[in-house]
Amino acid sequence: MRLRSRDPAFGGFSALAFLDGRLLALSDRGTLWRLPQTLLHGRAADATRWDRCRVSTATGVPDTESLATTEGALILAAEGNHALYRLDPDGGPGLDPLPLPAWLRAAPVNAGLEAVARLSDGRLLLFTEGMFVAPGILRAALRTDRDFLPLRYPTREGFVPVGADAIEDTVYVLERRFSLFGGFAARILALEPPARPQADTLLAPRELARLQTPLPSDNFEGIAVRRGADGVRDIYLVSDDNFSPLQATLLVRLQHRPRGPREPG
Repeated sequence: MRLRSRDPAFGGFSALAFLDGRLLALSDRGTLWRLPQTLLHGRAADATRWDRCRVSTATGVPDTESLATTEGALILAAEGNHALYRLDPDGGPGLDPLPLPAWLRAAPVNAGLEAVARLSDGRLLLFTEGMFVAPGILRAALRTDRDFLPLRYPTREGFVPVGADAIEDTVYVLERRFSLFGGFAARILALEPPARPQADTLLAPRELARLQTPLPSDNFEGIAVRRGADGVRDIYLVSDDNFSPLQATLLVRLQHRPRGPREPG
C-alpha cells in the first residue's frame, strides 16, 4: 500500500513499532506518527487526520533511525550523534538521553546505530549500519541492566541492517541494499539471541524472505511484528521516501509462521 499526505512533515519513515496495539512510525527528522488502525487491515486512510508529534532534545532534533517499546515507553536510536533516548508518550515530546559506551559512539557518522529491538527479558539488542569490525562483520551490542556487551553481526551480498523488532524469543531484522543498477532490495532475517552471550559472540541470523524486483521494492527501513491469527506473525515494513518525489512511502504486510519444535528421531 502506498501512503500519501499533503502534510509537509509526512515521509522519511525510518522505524516502526507497536505500542498498546497501535502502530507508530518514526521519521528521520524527529516526527512520530500514530498510524490509523485501518492501515493494519489493508484499507486506506485520510492521512490528514493522522496524529503526529515532534520529538526533540535540548540541543535540537536528532537523526532518529530506530524505535522500540519498553514498559510503556519508547526507545529511540539516533545516527550521526550516536545516541540512545527514552521517550515517555504521556510526558511530552522531550527525549531523555540514555548512556552509550564510547566504543559505540566511535561509529562512522552516517553508519552508526540503525536498529534496536527489545528482547522479552528487557534487554536491548542494537545493530550498527556500517561499523565493520572485520570483513563482512558489523558491530552489534546487547544492553543489559549493567552494561553494553559487544557482539558481532554477519552480513553478505551488500545487505546491512536498518531495522529490527522482537517477539517472544525471535528477533526479526530488516536489511537493505542499494545499487545503481539494481536499485533497492530488502531481506528479512530471524535470529534467536543467545541466552548467555560472551563478548564478541557472532550472531546467527537466517534469511526468511527478500523483496526485490519484480516485487514491490523501495527504501524499506522500518519493521514491526505482532501476533496474528493461528500462530502466524504479522510483519509490517515501511519505506523511507527521503522526502523525494522519485520515491514512495510503502507499507507492506508479510506473514511468518515460526518453526515448531523439532521432531525427535
